[in-house]
Amino acid sequence: MTIEFLDRDTGTYWIALGVEPVGETVNLSANQRVAKNVQFMALMVQQKGAGGSPVQQA
Repeated sequence: MTIEFLDRDTGTYWIALGVEPVGETVNLSANQRVAKNVQFMALMVQQKGAGGSPVQQA
């Protein structure tokens, strides 16, 4: 799955690609808020609007 998120400290939008939950199964609907802490791993994280160039790769 792909997740877009806002870093509230810097105001930067990020996109995490190839995201999977770690250690448990999680069922999420589109635009649903997560009511508990869930850890995710991503294949790539990039800054939104950065022309598609990866900022960090896992």
